[in-house]
Amino acid sequence: MVGDPHYSILLPNGQLLCFTVHGQSGFSFNLISNKQMHMNALFVQDPKREEITWIGSLGVVVRGTRYKNSNITKLRFDASEKK
Repeated sequence: MVGDPHYSILLPNGQLLCFTVHGQSGFSFNLISNKQMHMNALFVQDPKREEITWIGSLGVVVRGTRYKNSNITKLRFDASEKK
C-alpha cells in the first residue's frame, strides 16, 4: 500500500469507473460489503499535509459459501508496520 487510495471498477459495459477515496484520519471506512466479503480501510493522517489522508490499514474478511459462518478467512495489511 503506497500512494493515493485510487480505485477502478470494471463496469458491465467494459468501461472503467475510477475514483479516489480520502477518509477522516482515525476512522474506518467500509470499501466493500456483501454476504461473502467485507473490506474496511483505516485512514491515517499524512505527516506533512493535514488535508491528506492515506490508507494505514486494510482489513478483509471472506466467508465461505458452503456452510454458514464456517471457513472464515481474515487478512490485515498494515502500512505503518509493513506487514
